Amino acid sequence: MSDHTRALVPLESWSFNSPELRMAGRSVDVGLLAEALIYYESVLVNVSSQPQLAELLQWFADRGLYDNFLSLVGEGTVTFYDYSFVTSAVRVKGKYDKYDILNLQDPIQAQPDTFERRFLYHPNVARILPNARARRRLYDAVRGHVIEAKANAFGEAVENASADFADPRRTEAYRVSRRPHFLGGWGLWDVRVGFHRRCVSAPFGW
Repeated sequence: MSDHTRALVPLESWSFNSPELRMAGRSVDVGLLAEALIYYESVLVNVSSQPQLAELLQWFADRGLYDNFLSLVGEGTVTFYDYSFVTSAVRVKGKYDKYDILNLQDPIQAQPDTFERRFLYHPNVARILPNARARRRLYDAVRGHVIEAKANAFGEAVENASADFADPRRTEAYRVSRRPHFLGGWGLWDVRVGFHRRCVSAPFGW
C-alpha cells in the first residue's frame, strides 16, 4: 500500500490519458500534477518531449507562478523523471515478417546527466523564457532534481516479459482492446496477435 510520500506522474495527454485535452491541442495535463501535490509529499514528473516541457513552463509563466514552480523543484517537491530512450515497434523482414519492440537511445541519451542539455537548452524552452536570467534560474533549480532512466536499466525486465510472451500458458491468441477515442468511441474489438515480440535495448543514431 502506498504511504503517500512519492508518486510518478506522466503529464502527457494522449488518447488514453486526458484525451479531451489532446483534442483541444494541449500536450500536458497540469491538473494531474496539481492533484498529485495534494496527496503526495513529493512528485516525480515525466514529460516525454521538449515541447511538453515548454508547455508546462508556459502554463506557470502565464499565471505568474513561474517562481512558485522553481521553488517546488528547487526544494525537491517536484523532481523530473526522464526516460532517456524511446520504445518503438520495428518491423523485421524475413521468411516470416515480425515486429521487435526496441528501446532506442542516441549516444547523448546514453550518457549520464544529459537532461539539462537535451531539454533545458532546447529552442522551445528558450522561446518560453527569452530572458537569460530566467533560464539560469531554471537550470539552477533543476540541477540535482532529475532522475534519468537509461535503456540498459530495463534489459532484464524486458527479457522476462519477452519470455512470458513466448509462453503459451501466459498468452492468448486473441486480446480484447479498446478503440481509441479519436477513432470514434471506446468500443471493443478483437485483435489477432500474429507475431512474436522481442524487447531489447539498442543504441540508436537519430
